[in-house]
Amino acid sequence: MKRILFIFAMIVLLVPSCKKEAEQKQEAPEPGQLFEKGMEIQATKQGRLEWKMQVKTLTQKEEEVKKVHGEDVKLFLYDSEEKLMVEVVSEEGTANLTTNNVVLNGNVRLVNKQNKTKLYTDILNYNSEKEQIYTESTVKIVKENSEINGKGMVADLAMNEIVIKETYGKK
Repeated sequence: MKRILFIFAMIVLLVPSCKKEAEQKQEAPEPGQLFEKGMEIQATKQGRLEWKMQVKTLTQKEEEVKKVHGEDVKLFLYDSEEKLMVEVVSEEGTANLTTNNVVLNGNVRLVNKQNKTKLYTDILNYNSEKEQIYTESTVKIVKENSEINGKGMVADLAMNEIVIKETYGKK
């Protein structure tokens, strides 16, 4: 009788734990599916924080294992002393985890935290190696009391050197 009770007790204890393990395995996403909700990823360059990206959803496609795609993106870019320089929000963004380059698209809005320059565009690229932002799309830049509109732009993170390829606008 004791032996039957012991076997019954072992079955009662082991069966639920096996079921929980099977349930946990089912929760893992398939390649190309949703990774995480409300996630933050970071990139470093030579041991210093280069950028942080906060996203509502993050996915990775099986054929693009070195890239991640986020929705409802907030990107924070830092200078060489890890001081926040730029904050950017967009509908979508893709980060290359090898190069640390980032492409943001969909209602892109940038604010330089040092000089309060604002930038509006549809697509904005960040080049990690050059530490520059650029776009080939139309762009609007607002700084103090002036506004410049144009198409195509390259700028440093401090927004001190801004080159607009085709300008039109008002002061």
